Amino acid sequence: MSYSKVFYTATGSADSFPIPYEYISTADLRVTVNGILKTIGTDYTFPTPSFLKFAVAPVGLVQIQRVTERGKRLVDFQDATILTEADLDTATKQALFIAQESMDTADGAVLVPQQEASITIPSMTQRANTLLGFDGTGQPVAYAQGTLSGFAVSSFALPLLTATSSASACGAIGALPAAVEGWSYSTDGVARLFFSTNDATVLRGAGAYPVVFRNATNTVIGYWTTDGRLTLGAEAGTDGQAPTYGQVKSYVSTVAAPGIFVDAAWTTPPPGLRVFRCNGQAPSLTTYPSLLYIYCGDAKNATASWGYRCDDPANPNTTRNTNGGYIVLPKTSGRFRRDLTDNTGIGNGQTLWMYGTDDVKAHTHTESVTTVGGGSQGTGPNNSLPILTSGTTGSYGGTETTPYFYVCTTWITY
Repeated sequence: MSYSKVFYTATGSADSFPIPYEYISTADLRVTVNGILKTIGTDYTFPTPSFLKFAVAPVGLVQIQRVTERGKRLVDFQDATILTEADLDTATKQALFIAQESMDTADGAVLVPQQEASITIPSMTQRANTLLGFDGTGQPVAYAQGTLSGFAVSSFALPLLTATSSASACGAIGALPAAVEGWSYSTDGVARLFFSTNDATVLRGAGAYPVVFRNATNTVIGYWTTDGRLTLGAEAGTDGQAPTYGQVKSYVSTVAAPGIFVDAAWTTPPPGLRVFRCNGQAPSLTTYPSLLYIYCGDAKNATASWGYRCDDPANPNTTRNTNGGYIVLPKTSGRFRRDLTDNTGIGNGQTLWMYGTDDVKAHTHTESVTTVGGGSQGTGPNNSLPILTSGTTGSYGGTETTPYFYVCTTWITY
């Protein structure tokens, strides 16, 4: 249990958060969002003592921590003055709150058994540019890079710990730079990269990371050229030069840009494939900003069947908003896909982001009648006029008009 801090995972849908503990002054509260300190009055206010309200609904980890004044007494009692309840409460609260905050700090600290209280961490000068480890007696020791003699580590971690640069560390253990989340190999030896979404990050980092594609037998099957092009096959004598993250993103976008429809024979997408099922759902644009590529535009937001923005994913049609935080995906179940007309006379009047209704093309049926009997018109019981009767044709067919088809699931990339 924490006495002086509380954490919330904010999704952007709420701007107010409760404060579950007492405090003396609002100035004692330290508020951060994703580790970034916020400013009282500018970023947040206190509509009531027990609630904090942000100017803009936050997204991410919200921390509200109490840090009570501990450098001076808040109440200085004087002789021959009136002793008030408020002053007594303030004085005792200051002592109590400081003690609680110290307990919270201790609860999050690394502790050693009381009988080992003689353990001493190396000084700041000794720790600078070193690795903190423990010797054979369990005492903390500062190890300089490359001098891990007697320091038992795994063969996998040793190259990382002894590397003199991040580039050599990545190369030593086969790791990827920070902007790449990982890669894997399929059974046919095809390498797949999974990238992070930080546009500011570059794959080369502070140095030149070689980026190559290898098959299951560690043979180079592709590399990035110096101008950022992906080339298949091994380049003689070198693994190639890493492109920037922007160059990688540009290449990947040509392969899997947002808004591409994917017909598939599975009901659950494979890991790493960035797709949504086309079932009319409305994902968050905060979480999936690339879906803005399928936005129908402000002019069509009020009438589009899909691709429009809304405020409530549970009620998208009634909460349409050109600034909405969600975007509605198409619902393809039971519908045939049709390419946008090029005004050739087929499908004229149809527009992007619309649903079409079922219909049968206008047509006619030809019928013929015969005369019955003989004689001239109006003479005899049987004349030569046609005998016309009314009626309906027989029913034929199923419950809908369709061509031949196959059934699959449809997805859209993001």
